[in-house]
Amino acid sequence: MKYKRMSLILLLFILYLSACNQNDEHPYAQNIEGIDDFPYEFKLPTHMPYEVERVKLFHYDQRTEELPEKSSELEPLDFNLEISLLGTSEEEIVITQIEPELGNRTGSNEQQLELSNGTEAKYFYNGSSQILTWNDSGLSYDIIVYLPEQDNELYSVEELIKIANSFATYYRP
Repeated sequence: MKYKRMSLILLLFILYLSACNQNDEHPYAQNIEGIDDFPYEFKLPTHMPYEVERVKLFHYDQRTEELPEKSSELEPLDFNLEISLLGTSEEEIVITQIEPELGNRTGSNEQQLELSNGTEAKYFYNGSSQILTWNDSGLSYDIIVYLPEQDNELYSVEELIKIANSFATYYRP
């Protein structure tokens, strides 16, 4: 009888943990107006180098009449989704751009990098913006920092990698 009771308690505890894990809310979970019908799961960072005040839709462009059911069937120009994570000052804005997986991008001042999970990433700096880009699960992710002062990088490459390593599935509230 003692073992049955312990088994029941253990089972209830496992069910409780399972339910908690399914409802884990993204730390910046907010109702992002304008993407209610966006059909794919996507990721956003859980770490930012500043206190996030607001998360908002920066830009959304669907270039095809109807998106396919599966993200694996997307074409490179089907859509472009940009979400901004805003702090309290003008400098505290990082844009996360999400698109269908793109091919091999190149740019000036390119650096090849690797994220903590082994994913290859590229860093670009062009004097007016910093961009860290990589592909994940059929989607292309860019961290874009528009620079308030020309030719002055706002964040180190290491800080941008730290942000990229923190990306987690954004479960909408």
